[in-house]
This record gives sequence, C-alpha cells and structure tokens, in this order.
Amino acid sequence: MPTQAQAGVYSAIRHKAIAAAGTDEAKAVMAKMRDIPVDDFYARNGRLREDGRLVHDMYFAEVKKPAESRGAWDDYDILGVIPARAHSGLCERAAARWSNVDRHRRGKRRVPAVFRSKTRQSNFHSARKTDHRVGAAPAR
Repeated sequence: MPTQAQAGVYSAIRHKAIAAAGTDEAKAVMAKMRDIPVDDFYARNGRLREDGRLVHDMYFAEVKKPAESRGAWDDYDILGVIPARAHSGLCERAAARWSNVDRHRRGKRRVPAVFRSKTRQSNFHSARKTDHRVGAAPAR
C-alpha cells in the first residue's frame, strides 16, 4: 500500500497536462494543469488553484475495530465525503491567522485569542527567542 505522499506524486505524474500542452515548458504545463480537472484514485473532483495547491474532495473516515476488519488493508469505514468547496478556504484562514502573528511580532497587531493562553504565550515567546538557522549559535 503506498503512502499518501507516494500516491500524490504518482497522481501528479499521471496528469495529462504535458500531453495537452504539447511541450514540457513549465509555465505552459502549469497553465494546462490548472485547466484540466484531477479525477483519479488520489483526488476526486480536484482542481489546481492559482497558488499551486490542489483542492479535492476529502474522505471522513473512522478506524475499524479489529473484529470488523475483513482482511488486510480493510482498516477504515468511510462515513462521508467532504466536498472540496467546504474545506478549500481553510488554507486562506490559516494563512491569515499566521500573518496576524507575524504582525504581532513586529508590534503592529494583536495576537489572535487562540495564541493568548498562558502555555501558548510562554511557548510563543520562548520560540521567538530561538534561532533555528543551520549553524546558528545556541541562545543563552
């Protein structure tokens, strides 16, 4: 059974954009990828957005109890399908939330309520002092 990353790569390389574009030039292929919907084993009702993200239907699943499983790889009950239009805005909302945190670091805006708890605040401020660059000297 392939992992999600392996399945995603396989789906991407099986996309018909290169044949449809008639070239392997990146900009032409990306334009065709945005035009041609993705509907394969990995992504149902998928489309590639302008920012390069693939938006597709997601499955709402529950892990089966061992007694309910009928064989190998029979691990999940699919309870429903979450349409792409229902979750496609989550990325924009998350990006907006994190950009607010960046503005707060520069002193221009309040931190969202989700980041104001004592634990999160202490983690937020201690993480801010840490330099995670490769080869950076440890903070004292």
